[in-house]
Amino acid sequence: MVEANQIPTMQYGLRVHSGGTFQIEEIEVPRPGPGQVLIKVECAPINPSDIFFLKGIYEESFKDSGMNIQFPIVPGWEGSGTVIASGGGLLAWRLVGKRVAMTKTDEPNQTLSIGGCYQQYMITSALQCLALPDDVSFEVGAMHFVNPLTAIAFVDIVKNHKAQAVIQTGAASQLGRMFVKLAQEERIPLINIVRRQEQAQILQELGAEYILNSSEPDFLERLGELSKKLKASLCFEAVAGDLTGDIMSKMPYGSKCIVYGCLSEQPVGGIESLVLIGRNQKLEGFLLNNWMKSKSLWGLGSLITKCIRLMRNKTFHSEIAKRVSLFQVESEIPEYQKNMTLGKYIIYPQQAKPIENEDTKPQQDQQTVEPYNPSN
Repeated sequence: MVEANQIPTMQYGLRVHSGGTFQIEEIEVPRPGPGQVLIKVECAPINPSDIFFLKGIYEESFKDSGMNIQFPIVPGWEGSGTVIASGGGLLAWRLVGKRVAMTKTDEPNQTLSIGGCYQQYMITSALQCLALPDDVSFEVGAMHFVNPLTAIAFVDIVKNHKAQAVIQTGAASQLGRMFVKLAQEERIPLINIVRRQEQAQILQELGAEYILNSSEPDFLERLGELSKKLKASLCFEAVAGDLTGDIMSKMPYGSKCIVYGCLSEQPVGGIESLVLIGRNQKLEGFLLNNWMKSKSLWGLGSLITKCIRLMRNKTFHSEIAKRVSLFQVESEIPEYQKNMTLGKYIIYPQQAKPIENEDTKPQQDQQTVEPYNPSN
């Protein structure tokens, strides 16, 4: 356990300000309250949802929804690190000294005020931490929650919907590939939609059977034929824009489209009202946190155990395209957005200098940023 007088008072963090601007700032190290832990953050991935936060898209989208985002705020939905202090409570105390995967703390009343993983030290609820087995690295652990649990959630939704076949967009993404593998295990016929031929090649190498390229002129015609043949009554949609409506126009009676992303950064469109009404179709949103709240603690424990097993056997494997420090995030985001298919960008908050991205990951005991000392 780290003694209280050894915990730094200041740190570096990436903070988002109202209007979609962000920068590295010297900020206070937070102190954990009851049921919370303080974590020295080692790794945090950049997910599309983090990009939306950084660019101010969340702020714009939720401004009239009742959500209370208290700026400036540190983003970063998931990560990994070492618990160095407890704010009290048996579970929190038992985590001290443990390597953990964690998510940004969940707050009541649609409030976002507590910083996430894009800082050197963060607080979160002990209930949102998972002790990492010795054979699971910080990098793998940092990607343990959002994509893997979303893929598992999709399978759960498919079973509850009793869908005979499913459509997914963004199929070559890290999440899309995880869902491809799970669908194969569960024998769920899956129509995979991509935008480029090289993405189709990635899925072919995974053994995906049905792959459609939305850039090809006969895309919608082929989608309609496959959807009818397989009776694809469920779609997981990550792109938004007019693609959502185009896909729904080719889905059968009683089908449902679940929007969980906005890669196009456009509002959902292209929906024909009479088709939606006449075919008794449904359109709804998906947020992992909301889905997890519908599960019991016992059920969540089983899901996380399954998640660990699938990560260990490489079913849930995410490629890492680049490793960056906090100080490189702003300059690297455009390249990440152009090449998401290549893999995740992993932030190392403890690294002071640009990371060279050789075959080996950065040494976590080197290039450590010294805590800010206000007396200097």
